[in-house]
Amino acid sequence: MFQVAKPDVNDQIAELKQLLGAIPITLQSWYHEVNTVNFIGAFPTSVSVVVDGCTLKRGYELDPLCIYPPDVTLQFIKMEKENAVREQEVLYSWNKLVQEENVVEEQAISLSWDGPSKYGYRGGFDYAILEPFNVFDGTMDLGEKSMSFVNYLRWCLQWGGFPGLEKLWGTERFPLSQEAFRFLTHDLLPF
Repeated sequence: MFQVAKPDVNDQIAELKQLLGAIPITLQSWYHEVNTVNFIGAFPTSVSVVVDGCTLKRGYELDPLCIYPPDVTLQFIKMEKENAVREQEVLYSWNKLVQEENVVEEQAISLSWDGPSKYGYRGGFDYAILEPFNVFDGTMDLGEKSMSFVNYLRWCLQWGGFPGLEKLWGTERFPLSQEAFRFLTHDLLPF
């Protein structure tokens, strides 16, 4: 659920900066103070959901807060850079035959699986902070919406760590009683 920062967190942050040029100050602070969190799971009262004739796992709609630790983020970035080098080599070979402009892909800092992927379904993208990285608070790409990293954390905590509850609020599929929801969010301090 939660894991404190390892003693080498400063080295990991330095390596991220070396690979990316910079990382947002809010993400650095997250890695120092929180490091990683994983709320993936389901409430006992969650029900399975049927979408397009398929029964999906309990909890599928919750989109729980889950942030990779810095060492996992480093692995993803290194793999992405290796893949980019291979793609450039292929494009270079291809451009010898056909003249095309090289497309520079925007870098992103992957922080979490998207909602469906958290429950073992193919989602298609990671939640990530987009360039520029030399800012105080980076922009999170959540697929259907974007917001700052801090606002993403605020949004998650507003819903007790399960921002997918927002879409279920007021429906019969809301998995918690009002009392249980108040208990879940009661002592979460705004920041």
